[in-house]
Amino acid sequence: MFGNASLPASGGLFNTKPAAGPALFGSTQANTTTTSNLLNTKSISKPVTMNDIVQGSESLVQSLTNPELFGDKRDEIVSKLNQICAAAGVSKGYYKNGANPVEYTPQGIFYRFKSVGYNRQPNFKDSDGMIGMVIQATLEAMSSSERKQKFLDILYIILGSKPTLHAHLEGMRTLNETCIEIVLYVKEKGMGRIGAKELTKYFNQDPQMKQLREQLCCERVVAKSQVSEQELNNYLKLTPPGFDANFWQQCLSENPDPTVFIPYPIRGHNELCDRQTLQVNEVNHQEDSIVDLRTRLHSVQNEVAQMQNEYNAFRQTKKHLSHRLLKLLATQTLMHKFGRTIDSDDERLNAKLEMISAHLNTTGQIKDKVVDILRKVETNTDVWKDQKIALQRQKRETLNANLHSEDASKIKIYLTRCKHSLDEYCAALEKSQSELSILNSGH
Repeated sequence: MFGNASLPASGGLFNTKPAAGPALFGSTQANTTTTSNLLNTKSISKPVTMNDIVQGSESLVQSLTNPELFGDKRDEIVSKLNQICAAAGVSKGYYKNGANPVEYTPQGIFYRFKSVGYNRQPNFKDSDGMIGMVIQATLEAMSSSERKQKFLDILYIILGSKPTLHAHLEGMRTLNETCIEIVLYVKEKGMGRIGAKELTKYFNQDPQMKQLREQLCCERVVAKSQVSEQELNNYLKLTPPGFDANFWQQCLSENPDPTVFIPYPIRGHNELCDRQTLQVNEVNHQEDSIVDLRTRLHSVQNEVAQMQNEYNAFRQTKKHLSHRLLKLLATQTLMHKFGRTIDSDDERLNAKLEMISAHLNTTGQIKDKVVDILRKVETNTDVWKDQKIALQRQKRETLNANLHSEDASKIKIYLTRCKHSLDEYCAALEKSQSELSILNSGH
């Protein structure tokens, strides 16, 4: 992922030979166009010397400011045309007869249609083993369980048909109209998940990538893991080609959250449209996820309501069974005692019950006394009220009579002291007012 050399084509990552399998989407040949990763290092090419850089800069500046083709005003027109081409990052600029033209690319320093955006780092670690596989397909074509299983079967063959290695799908999302990204990981029995970088390196080998392109229409495989601190620092230190160093430093300082976002150069209208498409697809993916969560929540709520109804039905059934059990126990007790002779305990209990009934219901007993008292209370309500008022008055008089002379004298002494204190306070207040009036008159 970060510029490491690929493994030899003769040996696989897991010591298996590449094998062929049935194509998932027919015999359509996949596009072999590759895209560089965000933090890929520069590819190994012919060494560039300082002399080459100086000559290239001189040629570029001369093609934009002082071309020497005709020796008249037409050179000025060519200069302006070259400036437009350099700003647009297209075509070539001729500046001198017999000299090779200067090629204008979007990586040039005079290219104007460029900016810097911010990409969010993945939440996965390398140990999670998450990788993203971009394939030419639609989300609807891969949504069926048969397609998913066929996809996993082909990956199983590409991994060497080892029974200890199994790929697992984590999720899918749409990238554009023709491509989707499938997030997956590979788990090895007894060892856990394969590292994301190690797995990406294996799939990016020529034999494996060829099988992925032919059978799965795969365009690229990238690791969905966080960037290490050292790799991130190395990336941020290097200004992207065609960008001013001060502008790049300003973008770094204006990063809304350096721990989460990474600045990423954007060149041209196509990259901007691709970025917008990715953002729109991500928003749609989040909305679909929210709708799916709402649907699942509604389904769970229905299941909970159904289980609650079943629980209430079970409780009601249990209550009926409990009542029925009590009836059965009572019936069994009666059947057990049916025809049984009355013993001494039953006779004593019966005698006590008859005695209690006689005390309650016979003439002149408790029941008649309660009825007589109730009748008197209802007929003599005013008398009872007068007696109650007289009783309260008697209690107050008793309280006044119980106040001894000694207590009264103590209360009198206390009140006298309070009056004396109030007199002293009033005298001090009058004295202060008089002194205050004297001070005011002096001023």
